[in-house]
Amino acid sequence: MEKIIATSQTQQKEDATRLRNGDLEDIDHDLSWVKKPDSVRHFGSQGLLSVYKAAEWVRAKAVTNGRAQQEEQATRERLLLLRLGQSFDCEVDCCCWRLDSLPTETIQWLTNVITT
Repeated sequence: MEKIIATSQTQQKEDATRLRNGDLEDIDHDLSWVKKPDSVRHFGSQGLLSVYKAAEWVRAKAVTNGRAQQEEQATRERLLLLRLGQSFDCEVDCCCWRLDSLPTETIQWLTNVITT
């Protein structure tokens, strides 16, 4: 029973320290990580403001990584479109010589179809 009481008192002291650090640094107590009593145990004597700033840096880094992935995907798409265009140009070049072998009447007919 004494162990339970000692553990409870230790947790109360840690909670008080956590709340005191949050009050001194004017931290919003609605943040989920401020509400956790284990934050003092985890972060030690570091102020919650420095922990919060470190978390912002991590979030910013994640956003930057997300942008890099989006840019990489856009680059891949541009490369695929470029290859598709080159393939189309190659096919047109391969077939252009056949137009010279068409009869004049067929070319005139195709010209009329295109203009109408």
